[in-house]
Amino acid sequence: MLVIFLISVVAGVLRFMVHGTHGVVSWEDTYEAVAHIWVGYLLAVCFLRPQVRRGTIGCLAVISAIELVMFFVDK
Repeated sequence: MLVIFLISVVAGVLRFMVHGTHGVVSWEDTYEAVAHIWVGYLLAVCFLRPQVRRGTIGCLAVISAIELVMFFVDK
């Protein structure tokens, strides 16, 4: 569970480094694709492993909060 949390925190911290417009192939596009895969993984773990559900929901909440902050920062 600690590994899942640490990867989520790293993904959130990296979000603060990704700004700007999307190009055809860019770091922003790559980050966005990997972030969507990671959130999908967290959702799958949340539904399939009830014993770690609370921690996984916490990771999703942290990522969502960071994304919400970045939504207002990027405007």
